Amino acid sequence: ERKRREGGGKRVEEERGREGEGKKGERTEKEKERREKEREEREGQRGEREGEKEERGRRKKWKKREGEREKERERGEIRTERRARRRERGEREEEKEWKKREGEREKEKKERGQRKRKRGERRKERREKDREESE
Repeated sequence: ERKRREGGGKRVEEERGREGEGKKGERTEKEKERREKEREEREGQRGEREGEKEERGRRKKWKKREGEREKERERGEIRTERRARRRERGEREEEKEWKKREGEREKEKKERGQRKRKRGERRKERREKDREESE
C-alpha cells in the first residue's frame, strides 16, 4: 500500500537512499513538503468539486422553492376565487333569508290586523248584546 501511495517500489527507495533523504521509515523535509503539496492539491480540487455540488444543490433548492411558490400562488388564487364564490353564495343566502323574513313579517302584520278586526267585531257584538239585555 505504501509503495502504491508513494508511487514507486524498490527503485524509488534506492534513489532516496542515494539522495541522502534519510532512512526508509523517516520522512525528510522534502518528503513532508511534497506530501503536503499533494494533499493541498487534492483538497483544492475536492473543494472546487464541493463548491460546484453546493452550487448545484442551491440551484436545485431554488428551483424547488420557485415551484412551491408557483403552486402557492395558484392555491392562493383558487382560495380567493373560492372566497369570492362563498361570499356571493352567502350574499344570495342572506338575500333569500331577508326575503323570507320580509314575507314572515308581512304575514304577521296581516294576522295582527285580522286579530284586531275580530276583537273589534266581538266587542261590537258584546256591546249590542249588553244594550239588548239592558233594554
